[in-house]
Amino acid sequence: MDDIYIILIINDRYVRWEIVNEEACFIDIENMLKTKYKIEKCIIEMGELLINIFLNDRVLDFCKKNKELTLRVTTKDKTYKLSKDIK
Repeated sequence: MDDIYIILIINDRYVRWEIVNEEACFIDIENMLKTKYKIEKCIIEMGELLINIFLNDRVLDFCKKNKELTLRVTTKDKTYKLSKDIK
C-alpha cells in the first residue's frame, strides 16, 4: 500500500507534512488534527473546496497527482499557537 503526503498549512502561519495511507479518510484527518495538533474546530480548504463536516470520503480521491494533497486549515480559535513539542 502506498502513502499519501499531506501538506498542512495551519492559519497561514504553520506548515507541517504528514503521511497517511491510501485508505485514510477525512475523518482520520479530523482525528489527527484533534489529537496531535489540538485543533477542535476548523475548516479545511482544498483549492475552492471547503470542508467543515468530516466524512468518510477517502483522501486519495482528492489527490490530483503524485499522491499529495495540500490542505489549508483555518482554526476557529484565532489565537491558536502550534506547540513546539509536535514532531
